Amino acid sequence: MCGIERRRPNMDGILTTRATHQLKRSARHSLTSFLEYNRQTDSRQTVSYYLCTTRHVRHSFSFGLLPVGLSSVKKYSGEMKISQATALVRTPLIEWVRPQDWCDLGCGTGTFTTALAELLAPGSTIHAVDLDQKALEEIPDRYDGVQIRRILGDLRSPSLRLPSVDGILMANSLHFIREQHLFLRRILSLTDRFLIVEYEQSRPNPWGPYPVGFAKLCELFGEVGVERVEKLATSRSRFGGTMYSAAAERSRA
Repeated sequence: MCGIERRRPNMDGILTTRATHQLKRSARHSLTSFLEYNRQTDSRQTVSYYLCTTRHVRHSFSFGLLPVGLSSVKKYSGEMKISQATALVRTPLIEWVRPQDWCDLGCGTGTFTTALAELLAPGSTIHAVDLDQKALEEIPDRYDGVQIRRILGDLRSPSLRLPSVDGILMANSLHFIREQHLFLRRILSLTDRFLIVEYEQSRPNPWGPYPVGFAKLCELFGEVGVERVEKLATSRSRFGGTMYSAAAERSRA
């Protein structure tokens, strides 16, 4: 375990403060080294790492360096409640009462997929896309009268084929895309409407190598001809910092 002593946890199943600080320092060192290697070798594959706690065995603490692709943020923020995710993406700008087709790009284990399903009318369809097969397997085929079609695929691949839809949701996945404006231009062929959830940050880090603060998001959409971008809500992240949600829509001629 990186040479770090595993200490007996206290009654709440939490490591001692000293041991926790040791873990964090070791993790930062390992992650910094890996990202520097990736930069020097111009690796095209986005790989992220995260600290994970065992959900079902409270007295155990695991430390892992796990390649998880675009679903990573969803996994280490998996404790977010569906109600919290729903509150972030709910907006009167979308006509929720009629059945619609949506894509959830970089859906992970489906926290925001489920939140979107709660908002959509019965008879709607969500195309949930991720490159992590195990994460996709955690998403149900139907939720609250909404059909969920799971699609295994890499968002960055130009060979990924998706249907035209009423809207696209991207929750904590855009910051894994290097050429963001080119990506947005490509998916504009599918829809004019977007729901975005991102972190309000400007500095790259292992969990968000290409950060998209709200100002950056407005700039990106402006570059591809999407004029209307509106911040919907904010929420404190349990890992520090602030998450925000935004709606964007291109005017129909």
